[in-house]
Amino acid sequence: MHRLLSQFESELAFLHDTANEFARRYPRIAGRLLTGNQVLQDPHVERLAQGFAVLSARMHKRLDDDFPLFTQTLLGLFYPHYLRPFPSCSIVRFDLGQAAQCMHTSKAIPRGAVLDARSIHNVTCRFTTTATAQLLPLQVVDAGLRAGINEPYSPTLSDYDTARLSIRFELAPSVSCWRDLGVEHIRLFIDGEPALVTLLRETLVSKVTATLVQTSKYGSWHSSTLRPRPVGFHDSEVLIDVDARCHQAYQLLIDYFAFPEKFNFVDLPLPELAMHVDDRELCLHFILSGIRSDSKEARLLELVNASNFLTGCAPVINLFSRQASPIKINHRSTTYRVLPEHANIPNYEVYAIDRVLRAHETEMGTTVEAIPHIYSLLHEHLSSNGDQPPPYWYAFRSDMMSEMSPGCETEIGLTDMCFDASVNHADTLSIELRATNRELPCQISIGKADGDLELIVQKGEIGWADGNSQADKTDLVLESIRPRLLRRPSLPRRINLHTEGLRRLMSLLSLSHLSLPKMGIDALKEVLRLYDLSDCTHAERLIDGLVSVEYRSVEGCAVGNPYAVLVRGTEIQLTVNEHYFVGRGLFLFAQVMEHFFGLYAHLNTFVRLQLLSFRTDQVLFDGAPRIGGAPLI
Repeated sequence: MHRLLSQFESELAFLHDTANEFARRYPRIAGRLLTGNQVLQDPHVERLAQGFAVLSARMHKRLDDDFPLFTQTLLGLFYPHYLRPFPSCSIVRFDLGQAAQCMHTSKAIPRGAVLDARSIHNVTCRFTTTATAQLLPLQVVDAGLRAGINEPYSPTLSDYDTARLSIRFELAPSVSCWRDLGVEHIRLFIDGEPALVTLLRETLVSKVTATLVQTSKYGSWHSSTLRPRPVGFHDSEVLIDVDARCHQAYQLLIDYFAFPEKFNFVDLPLPELAMHVDDRELCLHFILSGIRSDSKEARLLELVNASNFLTGCAPVINLFSRQASPIKINHRSTTYRVLPEHANIPNYEVYAIDRVLRAHETEMGTTVEAIPHIYSLLHEHLSSNGDQPPPYWYAFRSDMMSEMSPGCETEIGLTDMCFDASVNHADTLSIELRATNRELPCQISIGKADGDLELIVQKGEIGWADGNSQADKTDLVLESIRPRLLRRPSLPRRINLHTEGLRRLMSLLSLSHLSLPKMGIDALKEVLRLYDLSDCTHAERLIDGLVSVEYRSVEGCAVGNPYAVLVRGTEIQLTVNEHYFVGRGLFLFAQVMEHFFGLYAHLNTFVRLQLLSFRTDQVLFDGAPRIGGAPLI
């Protein structure tokens, strides 16, 4: 609306500026209009000029909006996430409390589980989990770093092993042994100060050279080949389900910049030894290399204790499914507003329309059928000889309505393949959509004694690891769960399309055809900036820390059936200034880029990433060869 005001003032100023010239050329007419000296003396003429200025300003604004509308249409077709806000995110912990005492095995809360917060302004903020959360009847009783290697001799140790990080678990009294737990790994969330969390995650994922297992406090030590595994890179762990039109590699970048805390999880595989003993304790000793006792890393890791490792956690996002209010097609307008049903509209925002159904009145009664999107691939009627082709739906966001009436910015319309909006369909539309609560989750207060959220469970949604229903026990456990938010919900992210829409579209279209060998350091930085929705100085500093990138062709062996095969690939040497990554974590960035390049690679090729120090040329990260999302070997 402020853009219309500026154009109205410009048009009105033009009329006033030309009034004197008009009076000089046509004095008789100007006298009847009481026009002169750049002043419209007749109030009726002044109101007429103001009305004309409003119409002219609206025409100019509409002409100016045509090109941004074209760019937004292309973005919505190829990169729909650019037109959508990135919702608020947080980390939830399902605190079992006394319920752990009656659990004989583990439970799993699946991805997509719904949690409701306490009402704010009569609005309930809803979250959904983005990964599976384990409910385990155990606790971390001790954890810490021990300098030096004082454990019994093991052939797996070397002279470079300088420290030991130990984590001790204890089962609840209701669980007799580890095999009854019914899981293959224990997922832990690393909690604490950001610097400690960053270092602890990097240490567990990259600096463990050996694992020693102890099944009782004074029991013998046994070697294991299992290592901690990073979390957050699998398809089932993305914050938002990847749209079929979007590349999975880009979604990984969006998650990293928008909510990097989702990667602060680690999976600790349960050793086979624990499955064959009846002890209720388990201690995992991770032997570390490269941690000197007098280093800053060692002094920081000495602060590690049991409170830094939390079970039963998962990322959550303020994005949920909802039904829209039914829309009656009355042909009084070409488009209709899409509003969440029974909602306080200003505190809701339509994220995406997932499905559109129409109730069509026929001679045989009411029929319900799905309506495809105008740009979908469902156009089989073009080759048929039907009397009347089915309609298609399209939707758009009105920026003016977003400013004037938040929550009413999404509109939907029906058309045919000829883009004729006057198709004769007297139907009622039923719309399934996903919505957010805008900035309202940021007002949630966290840390309440009885929990911050309430778990909304559908029948049969949560099961026990042993496969039994055990309804009574399930109800007892679920009633005792207190979901707590470990982080204050983040601010939603959105892109200002008026100022950046055209630039981002041109950059996306120009970069999408580049292969890896043609992606120089400037192009790589531009890709990262395009998917940085946070728009913060920390992310910009991280991108500025990239110095150069080089590519060279290499060869490697890949697992084949029945024999291994020789595969050509690309080795990427990315030079960085490590000082730009202080506080954010260079290793996590390297892992994200490793998966990004792997998914960006061509068919039947592999990619290997190396990070080099700009100051010392030292190899900071030496990744494994990757084909797509999987390692080469």
